[in-house]
Amino acid sequence: MANENGWGDGASNNNIGWGKGAVNNNINWGASHFTSLAGLTDITGQGGGSSFDPDAEAYFTAAGITDTTEKDAVNQLVLDLKGEGSTTNNSDVWSSSIGIYPVSPTSLTASTFNLKNLAKNITWFNSPTHSSLGITGNGIDMYGDAGINILNDIGSNNFGLYVEVDSQNTSSQSEIGANKSSSPYDGGLILPFYAGGARDASAVGEFVFGGNAQVDRTGLLGVQYNTTLGVTERNRNGIKYSSTATPIGIAQNLNIFLMCRNFGGSGALFTNKTHSFYGITNGDLIENQIFDLSISIYKYRYFTLKGIANVEIEAVEYAMSAQIKDVSELVAINNLVKDLKGTGSTTNNTDVWSSLDDIAPISPTSLAAAAYKLKYVNTQQITWANSPTHSSSGVAFNGSTQYGDFNYIPSTAGASLTSASITLSVNGSGSSTEVIYGVIQATTQREAYFFTAASSTVCHLYQTGTTTGVSYTTIDRQGVFITSRRAIDDIEGYEDGVSQNTGTGTASAGTLPSASSFIAANNDGTGTAANHANTTINFVARGSGLTDNQAQDLYDAISTYNTALSR
Repeated sequence: MANENGWGDGASNNNIGWGKGAVNNNINWGASHFTSLAGLTDITGQGGGSSFDPDAEAYFTAAGITDTTEKDAVNQLVLDLKGEGSTTNNSDVWSSSIGIYPVSPTSLTASTFNLKNLAKNITWFNSPTHSSLGITGNGIDMYGDAGINILNDIGSNNFGLYVEVDSQNTSSQSEIGANKSSSPYDGGLILPFYAGGARDASAVGEFVFGGNAQVDRTGLLGVQYNTTLGVTERNRNGIKYSSTATPIGIAQNLNIFLMCRNFGGSGALFTNKTHSFYGITNGDLIENQIFDLSISIYKYRYFTLKGIANVEIEAVEYAMSAQIKDVSELVAINNLVKDLKGTGSTTNNTDVWSSLDDIAPISPTSLAAAAYKLKYVNTQQITWANSPTHSSSGVAFNGSTQYGDFNYIPSTAGASLTSASITLSVNGSGSSTEVIYGVIQATTQREAYFFTAASSTVCHLYQTGTTTGVSYTTIDRQGVFITSRRAIDDIEGYEDGVSQNTGTGTASAGTLPSASSFIAANNDGTGTAANHANTTINFVARGSGLTDNQAQDLYDAISTYNTALSR
């Protein structure tokens, strides 16, 4: 599943089916192009030709929003939050919301409006800085009053708070909240780092410290009171990361403040971060709702508000997890998903997506982002060993100590001895024997892709003894390499979409490895890396056997993706 607590269960992101039933954005984006982004995708606006949801229309009128791209984005946000658009679980978050503040890029004035309740809007104090990225405080006296009172508008401490934060907080700064100024500190706030003990102090109910502060305190941060369990639950980007037993306390006659906390009637712990969304819910959101809220906001802020149309939900899930915000990369990822599903533009338009278990596009954003997989079975992230070098071209390994643990264990990933494929996009120039992917646990337990000193490219997929799966003379060590086993006696290798050779091997006599496969080295079955590669890798995929047409289309999709990223 996606994580240990099962948040977001049900999507095509992995074998538990994240996002099944989610449809493409179908809000009839019109013919007028917003921008072309070098022809990578259609980025369009409605041009006023389609009707909008009534709640979206009312918001446009109140906030004075006229930009067609922003209108399209807000309309899709409303549909997604109502469970009528395209999110992972298509759950209804709208009905459980009290305040939804999209923080309009139009102006500071436009950013005051509450999409859910236009009678409860933000009042800004001391002129916080507004930009297309959001609202930024000064850490001294700039803040907003959300216009929502805990006692009068919510009625209890059973509520939730959400805020999207742009950067790390390493000092005691509250992003949103309100609580009493004397013990017990009833109320709620998001205080992701408390310097008095390096702890997460986000809480709802009577104030109780959380555990250690999260290493990453960016993205959509949330906290809510769970009345069933009697705990404060904290989440980041839709994933719960901690909970603390907390008395619910007494609802206070205090308005919820933004960019600080309302401490008994006065602002305190002001932040200097940039915020791009605020949300207030009635508490007790279930896991699917919290995940869908996060997906909705990320899609709004970084996809549709940028004019990206027909958004694939898997692209949003991946981008949110990896915190990818560059519009060119987001366009490339969205098109990659379409190409892999056979709904984009490849030679044969076959469905390759369904035949792949794990897909790692190796993001150019950062080494941390490059660890995330677009689709996965065992674990979402690659684990990098000994700090390989990251650049926009991919991840470079030194050929001696560096590698990546792909965290794909064939024996627990539902792999098959007679249907398997390995795909890598590689840019290398070595001459020694180098493994670019694999686990060689025993002669009967091996899946490995490697170059030999004798200028051959070899891939083993569960053959016994010394029998070669498929081998051919290496053109060079650069390009997209695919090996596909389709049956016991049918295995084929491809370089840049072109078949190089076929081979055989008694796959039925082999055994699925019970250790994880490595990148740029092989796992010897005990977790030790061997046969390191001096190479750069920028795409990895593992799945079931591929047909010739699928292999061609997979190459097309990777080539288009890498070209879009100028690598």
